[in-house]
Amino acid sequence: MPEFRYPPKPARGDAVAVLSPSGRSAARFPVPLDLGLARLRAEFGLAETSEELAPAEYVYRVLMGMGERGLLQRFGAIVWGRPKAWSFDRPLAPAEKAHYAAAQQQAVLAAVAEYHPAAPVVFGVDFGHTDPQLIIPLGAETTVDSVNRSITVTY
Repeated sequence: MPEFRYPPKPARGDAVAVLSPSGRSAARFPVPLDLGLARLRAEFGLAETSEELAPAEYVYRVLMGMGERGLLQRFGAIVWGRPKAWSFDRPLAPAEKAHYAAAQQQAVLAAVAEYHPAAPVVFGVDFGHTDPQLIIPLGAETTVDSVNRSITVTY
């Protein structure tokens, strides 16, 4: 088994990095998940929901918990992955998908307004539990440029 090594530690001002503890991969790959969660608690984060179609109220409560513990305030920017708005168990019509995504976005905006109003928030990025998806490795240097409306990931 290859040795797991940490990526370089982010410097102050680095905007975001990716960690997605949702889904079933934690049982298969517990060491990277545990190390990633430890780094999230200490340094940074970026968020998305899973294929479980979490309701907006749940999304707000999770972000509220992060805000109450000071985690949201550590992020230079918040990049929210485009939600997977369907599943084989719960197929949604186009109007239902749009409503689900809009409700989730409002929940994120409410939590950010309450706990970190200065943070730029980017929605609809194709990473995490969505199709199609971009792969952004844990620890990748990521810059959010809200003026030019761009996100740059350095692999």
